[in-house]
Amino acid sequence: QSTWEGEMPATAPVIEYVESINDLLHPDLREAIENGISTSYLQGPLMGYPVQDVAVTVRAVATNADTSLTMVSACASRCLQKALKNADKQLLEPVMNLEVTVPGNYVGVVLADLAQRRGNINDIQGRLDNQVVIAAVPLAEMMGYSTVLRSLTSGTATFTLELTNYHPMSLYEQNALLNKKTGLA
Repeated sequence: QSTWEGEMPATAPVIEYVESINDLLHPDLREAIENGISTSYLQGPLMGYPVQDVAVTVRAVATNADTSLTMVSACASRCLQKALKNADKQLLEPVMNLEVTVPGNYVGVVLADLAQRRGNINDIQGRLDNQVVIAAVPLAEMMGYSTVLRSLTSGTATFTLELTNYHPMSLYEQNALLNKKTGLA
């Protein structure tokens, strides 16, 4: 299974049981397993962010009379952590909906700057005497944007940002981020 890791509200993993054990599990044991799995997906193996789009299939459960529910939960958590470590992983990054309201004579420089920021232009609309550039841009590329925009447009442009969704990072960007985190960059 593929896993996604990104800074966003976590969605609970889908937990399934193979048919041979599904009806045999005591509800307390099932709850302990699901608690262990649910705590484990909150911290992904790459950067520690919650994991997305995970399906877990419980194939076997071995306990004895001395096994506590806390131990079952801890074991389920550890099993998922090991599985996530070995799974295909992809970091997600927040993508923002950007609207830049700019006089027409500055549209070209704004578009050029957005291209350098990995922005995807969705639309350009006329609004009164201005143009409104609507784009999707990774949040990481928007740091310091207000200063740059003010400089590029002599202070005549305004912008709004709103979180729209999360997209997979390119392998190059993901590796660069991981190297930076580990101090190898």
